[in-house]
Amino acid sequence: MTIEERLNQLEARAGKNDELVRTLRDNFEVIASLEGRQSTLLKDHSEWLVAHDKAMAELDKRIANLAIEAREADKHLEKRISDLVVAIGEFVRREIA
Repeated sequence: MTIEERLNQLEARAGKNDELVRTLRDNFEVIASLEGRQSTLLKDHSEWLVAHDKAMAELDKRIANLAIEAREADKHLEKRISDLVVAIGEFVRREIA
């Protein structure tokens, strides 16, 4: 038996104007409204969480790619510095000799 059916039985026994019956019906309406809102909030939050997880995975991927690019740039810079040091060393040797 549903809550609505039980309330209808109570109304039939006590009358629609009975304060307890009116209070119970009002309380159940409030509870039903709160449950509906809570359900909507949970659904919205679940969707947000999925989108957030997807965005975080994409961010992790971008950070990993940037780290790879930074290591490659460091290698290239180290090579250029090394070549420059060798060239300066050669220049100094020629000037001294």
